[in-house]
Amino acid sequence: MTCLWLGNVVRLHRPLFGREGVVLALVFAAAARPAAAEGYPAREVQSGQTPAPAGLQVRVDPRVELMSIIFRLAGNPEYGRGRVEAYTRDVETQFRPHADHAVVKFGQRLRREHGVSFDAVMGMAVHLDDALTPGERVPFDAPYCRLDKRWPVADAHRFLTLAADFVKETKFADFIKDHQPLYDLTQERVSALLEKEAHLDWFEAFFGARPTARFVLVPGLLNGGGNYGPSFVNAQGEEELYCVLGVWQVDKSGKPGFDRTIVPTIVHEFTHSYTNRLVDKFQDKLRASGEAIYPHVEVQMREQAYGNWKTMVYESLVRACGARYALKYGGDAEYQKTLAYEEERAFIWTAGLAHLLGEYEADRSKWPTLEAFMPRIVTWFDDYAASGLAQRYGQQRAAEAKEKAERSAHAPRLVSIVPADGATGVDPDTSSIVITFDRPMADQSWSIVGGGPLFPEILGQPSYDEARRVLTVRVRLKPNWHYEFGLNSQRFTAFRSTEGVPLEPVWIQFDTGE
Repeated sequence: MTCLWLGNVVRLHRPLFGREGVVLALVFAAAARPAAAEGYPAREVQSGQTPAPAGLQVRVDPRVELMSIIFRLAGNPEYGRGRVEAYTRDVETQFRPHADHAVVKFGQRLRREHGVSFDAVMGMAVHLDDALTPGERVPFDAPYCRLDKRWPVADAHRFLTLAADFVKETKFADFIKDHQPLYDLTQERVSALLEKEAHLDWFEAFFGARPTARFVLVPGLLNGGGNYGPSFVNAQGEEELYCVLGVWQVDKSGKPGFDRTIVPTIVHEFTHSYTNRLVDKFQDKLRASGEAIYPHVEVQMREQAYGNWKTMVYESLVRACGARYALKYGGDAEYQKTLAYEEERAFIWTAGLAHLLGEYEADRSKWPTLEAFMPRIVTWFDDYAASGLAQRYGQQRAAEAKEKAERSAHAPRLVSIVPADGATGVDPDTSSIVITFDRPMADQSWSIVGGGPLFPEILGQPSYDEARRVLTVRVRLKPNWHYEFGLNSQRFTAFRSTEGVPLEPVWIQFDTGE
């Protein structure tokens, strides 16, 4: 969406994947299926002319909302980007006064010491037996339990005890009951979209039957652009495969809205439940090639929270499978678009791996399941590692990074910002954000990026002082609220020095008090 406003441009941008989910960028430039838990209704969705694998259940899950709330209060940024403004406001009103609860502080420690964040949080959610009386669905120390290893068992037990107290103290059950109409609406809208746009029968057709698996899609109302694919298995080997879908789209009334662009994300997250176990089974044979490739793309992988070779291979196989889905249902144009997208994210081998999977699709009598095809995938990774392509990519990116560092040496720098980044208890009557740079900046040119309910309400146009080193942004703030915004981004770079050198992107967060 583009609209003109006082000679400037206001752009609304939503990346397919990324930190911000929906991003509102103010850029100013003068020149330029398991049974549902009791009380939690759900819908069974079938798609197309053939059934989805074991059916697909769509439900807003209080366990996911509970974990998202706790880790939102704990400061995990990935759970601080809810886009349903009224819902986020209700969460802040009811739960922010409990930000000092023991489970929140314990969550902060878990993140700091063990990296409990992102998918590890949602992994715990699907391992809770209930949100109102949190307990273990299966013993966390059972050999078949899939709880993420970032949760030490003793700490996981302690967390559940504290979470149960949090549920009682905050009247969490009342919150869930009060918001059931919103949950019902969200479920209905996701279900309607899937019935129209998704081809969920593809999973069994592509991977082979998985009769003991049930599929559950959970819209995460506080997760913004964050999407996760946890799974659960019981002692009998019955599985629940989840797509926790962040709600990053809203309609004009601020209610959750969904369009066909969410389908690739759903396919991606459910595919993890098929392919990760295959990578685990063949990890000894994949290790050498994975360890050879990873160092050459490590910087780009770590930027996406893929911290080791195995996670890289998990993602590689998922993305190549997703490309085959795109080809089947979107044609060559969608296929090429998907490959280009993956290459931008340093998965430069996706085209080759996806082409290999075309051999698998073409001769299913020889390879009835993807597992049967895995030895070919192992060999392909060996050949790719030996080709030197990853090494050349790494060298090119290193050269680009060096050039960028040299440019950064001449870039303007942020001296101070008031309210300060990370500040708490900020007076909600604060009427302006004051940004100070180390040198004169280009006049009438700035990029203040962010979006949703966490973005400050900006009043009028920002203005520089006479020396153009201090920018004043008039705002209207709310009490007891968490705010986030950025100065410049990879796409929007209007903050520039008078010599035209852009400011390196800076992300700012602060909390207002009562």
